[in-house]
This record gives sequence, structure tokens and C-alpha cells, in this order.
Amino acid sequence: MEIHAFRRLPLKMADCYTFAAPRGGFDCKACPQPLPLPRITRVLNSAAAGRRLAQRAVALQAAATLATALACLLSGRSAALGALAGGAAMTLGSLLAAWGAFGGGVAGAGVVLGRLLLGMAAKWIVVIVGLYLAIAVWHLPALPVLAGAALAAAAFLIATKLWT
Repeated sequence: MEIHAFRRLPLKMADCYTFAAPRGGFDCKACPQPLPLPRITRVLNSAAAGRRLAQRAVALQAAATLATALACLLSGRSAALGALAGGAAMTLGSLLAAWGAFGGGVAGAGVVLGRLLLGMAAKWIVVIVGLYLAIAVWHLPALPVLAGAALAAAAFLIATKLWT
């Protein structure tokens, strides 16, 4: 079997040929070969950097939760407790997700992805259970509970945007 270095389009396709190459084809031997790239493996972020980012994000979530609770204190004690409970649920969930993602040390990609997914699932279970307890069991007002959780989630997004 012979390999041809010069290729042409079939005649029936020649009329609809719109590529910017010569219509008759091109010589593969004359094509420049890509330069070999050095095999340098660089990591953009280390596990320690991710761990520090998670700690900062959780700290900012806690600060946002306290600020929301102080603002809701103007509406009463139960509103402040509700904001505190909602924000605490989101903050505790994020802490649990960070612990799950970064707690096991260095591992293969499949193991790390599994940890990340399990941490995220645990986070949302903690958040849903915390919101249920605050609204249904402790009978705290729903709007401050949800506001505390929403502002804690927004603080997480702001933290990741600021420190990455």
C-alpha cells in the first residue's frame, strides 16, 4: 500500500470546495511540522492553595452570616436567629464540602473527583436539613432563614472570585 504525499479532492466535490487551500490540493511534505514541545508539567494551583481558598471562603461566609443576622436583628430576635441558622447551614455545608474535597491528601483523578462529588452531596444534604430544621422544626421565619443562606452562598461566590 502506497501513501501519497499529494492529495486531491474527488471531482464531484471540487465544485463545493471552499477551503482556503489551493484547489488542486496541497503537498503534505511541504507542510511545516509542529515543533516538539518540552514536557513540563506545571500545576496551576496546588492542593494547599485550594485548602487556603476554602478556609477563606468559609470565613467570609461566616462573616456574611453574622452581618445578615445583625441586619435582621432590627426585625426581631427570631429573624436574627433565622438568618443565623440559614447562614450557618450554608457555611457548615461548605466547610464539610471543603473537608471532603481536600481531606484525603493527594490521590488519583478518579478518587479526587469522587471526593469532590461526595463533599458536594454532603454539603447540600447539610444545607437542606439545616433549612428544614430552622423553618419547620424551630419555626423561625422563613425569609430571614433563606436570606442568611443566600447571602452566605453569595459570599462563597465572592470569595472564590476574589482569591482565585
